[in-house]
Amino acid sequence: MDLFVNFAPSYYTYERIKFNNDTTIYLAKVWFYGALCELTFNTDDMPSNLRKTNTSYFELLDIKGNAYGKYSGYSTIYRIVDNVLIVSKDGSVYIG
Repeated sequence: MDLFVNFAPSYYTYERIKFNNDTTIYLAKVWFYGALCELTFNTDDMPSNLRKTNTSYFELLDIKGNAYGKYSGYSTIYRIVDNVLIVSKDGSVYIG
């Protein structure tokens, strides 16, 4: 269950994000629109393989590591461009 719907924590600053049961915390700009979530990673601090990143559940963390946003269902890769991962929660994919 999403705590926030169509909520963008801050598209112009990096958020701390932790995926599924991963212990690594990454920095990413996060933007939600419709059934899509766009994650723009800092190129120095991003998962080594975006295609294999488990995005079915992720948390946005405050500076102390406490979750202030919990998101689930974004399990389909919509599109990957360089350091940008766009995932969907309705199964849609980019065809271009």
